[in-house]
Amino acid sequence: MNNKGQIAIFIIVGVLIFVSLTVFFLVRDTEVTLPTGTEFGPERFMGSCVRQSLRETTDLMLTQGGFVNPKNAVVSNGTTVTYLCKNINYYESCIAQHPAYLSELQEELRAQLVNDIPSCLDSLKTELERRNYDVQLGEYDAKVTLKPEIVDVSIPIELTLTKNDVVQRISQLDTSLRIPLYNLGRVANELVSQEARFCYSEYVGYMLLYPSYDIRVKTLSDTTKVYSVTHLPTDKTLQFAIRGCVIPAGI
Repeated sequence: MNNKGQIAIFIIVGVLIFVSLTVFFLVRDTEVTLPTGTEFGPERFMGSCVRQSLRETTDLMLTQGGFVNPKNAVVSNGTTVTYLCKNINYYESCIAQHPAYLSELQEELRAQLVNDIPSCLDSLKTELERRNYDVQLGEYDAKVTLKPEIVDVSIPIELTLTKNDVVQRISQLDTSLRIPLYNLGRVANELVSQEARFCYSEYVGYMLLYPSYDIRVKTLSDTTKVYSVTHLPTDKTLQFAIRGCVIPAGI
C-alpha cells in the first residue's frame, strides 16, 4: 500500500472517531438533562392548580361586574351584572357603589382562592404520598396582588416533606398569571367617575386615547347602562352596570 492510501485510511479513521465521540457526548448530555424536566415539584404542582382556580374565578368575576356572588345587580342576557354606580331617584346622577373597587376585586379573588386551596393541597398530598413522601401540612393563607396585566399569588404555608430521611421544608409557594383584572378595574373606575359627575362617559374618546381597549354600552329598558370593556391584547372583557340621571316617563 502506497503512502497516499495510508494517509486516506488515517483520515477516514480520524473522521469516524470524531463523529463517534461527538454522538457519544451529545447522547450523554441529553440523558443527563432530560430527567430534570420531568421531575415532580410541589411548587410547580401547586402553581398549576392555583392558576386554574384563578382562571375560573376571574372569568366568572369579569362577566358579573367583578364579583362571584353579585348582590346589587341587574340581569342582562341571562347574566347577573353588578351595579358599580346607581341612583334610583329621578334626575340625580349615580352614586359609586364600590369606591374601593380595585381593593374589592383583589379581596374577592383572594377569598375564592382560599376556598380552592384545600382541594389543591389534597391533590398535592395524594401525589406526594404516591411517591413515598411523608407529608406534614400546617397552616396556610393566601395573598393576592393585582398588577398591570398580572395577578400575583403568594401562599405562606407550613409544608414538610420527608423521604429516605431527607427533610424538605417549604414555607411559601408563589405563582402568577396574566390576567388584566387591574387594567379593567381602572378603566371601570374612570367610566364610573365620569358617569357620576356628568351622567355620561366619554368612552369613545377613551378608546381613542387608549386603543388597547374596546368599550361598548347597551341600554336596558329601565335606562340601566351595561358597559362591556374589553382588553384587546388578552381578549378579556369586564361587564358592569350603571343607572342614574333617570328621566320620568312621558317627559
